[in-house]
Amino acid sequence: MASTAVPSSGDAGVCAAVALGWQVAQLFHSPVHDGPAEDPRRDEHDHLPGFTRFPCASRSKWLGEQIQSQMKTLLDTPPQAVLDSMTNVLTALADPHRRSVTTLDAIFTLHCKLLEALTVADFRLGKAYGLGRAMAETALLPAAADTDEQTKQ
Repeated sequence: MASTAVPSSGDAGVCAAVALGWQVAQLFHSPVHDGPAEDPRRDEHDHLPGFTRFPCASRSKWLGEQIQSQMKTLLDTPPQAVLDSMTNVLTALADPHRRSVTTLDAIFTLHCKLLEALTVADFRLGKAYGLGRAMAETALLPAAADTDEQTKQ
């Protein structure tokens, strides 16, 4: 008889680290949108807005906040370098005049500091984080290719 159990690593931290790696890669490879992170206007239909009705800048900011939450779950006492890097990312994402280079540099630094901190805390967390990042880049980058040449790369 086939099992209906959901596959699991048996370790919630490992699963959370995979998700964190995916989220950081997703944020890094998402377009950096100009404009404020804000709520959509209330329309005349009196419907509550869905996720896609929020500006892209708001959704990027949320992803940054999800990363912060996940980081706090995995690292009881995050090193100061990780905290500073996380603050820099959230500051960049909250800036309505954000610049792509500044935002991507902040996310890149956060990635490096997270990989180091997770690996030092527990090598399994570092490996899981790296796996999440790699899976995201495998899935996200080909989908974002504009030309056949980029798709082949």
